[in-house]
Amino acid sequence: FLKLEKDSSDLENSKKFQITYNGTLYSSQKIEIFITAIINFIKKTPKPKIQICFPGLAYYVDQERRLKALIKGYESFFIITKRIAKTEVLNIQKKSHVLLMIGHDNIKGIPSSKIYEYISLQKPILLVNSDKDILENTVKDSGLGFIVNSSEETLQVIEEMYLKFESCISIIKRFNKEKVSEFSRENSSKLLAS
Repeated sequence: FLKLEKDSSDLENSKKFQITYNGTLYSSQKIEIFITAIINFIKKTPKPKIQICFPGLAYYVDQERRLKALIKGYESFFIITKRIAKTEVLNIQKKSHVLLMIGHDNIKGIPSSKIYEYISLQKPILLVNSDKDILENTVKDSGLGFIVNSSEETLQVIEEMYLKFESCISIIKRFNKEKVSEFSRENSSKLLAS
């Protein structure tokens, strides 16, 4: 397990450990890696206080069906919605303990605007099935993330994060504030203007 240090300054006063994936899921994204890890976590954790949110995922019926088939029997741990207002999504993300990114399988160079939104919120990011390219480099540079490529690695990281959540310890000790500010909307606007 990761070294634990007491730090409750940025933690939500939440009863459930919340992981959120915002928006669309594509068939090239291996959500199965993450779902297998979560179900294994639920099975082996006594009375798990965990909630996985997928705001906006139900907009595409095929992907909603795909996810619902994977979580059969564990639906009470998941929230899947149709598209909702951006302000509501941001509130869900702000209350989340971890924000989930799923890389596209064998596809590089797709950064996804979601990663920049996640970084601007300065929340821990779990990148599952790394692209070994833009997403991975962005997560590493920000210092906000965990990168995993298998259900076993994902389970181990979730267990570590959950232990910190239960102990009221910050999941991320330090992040690169300078790099994070580079991804801000204000900084991006300045770059575009110049």
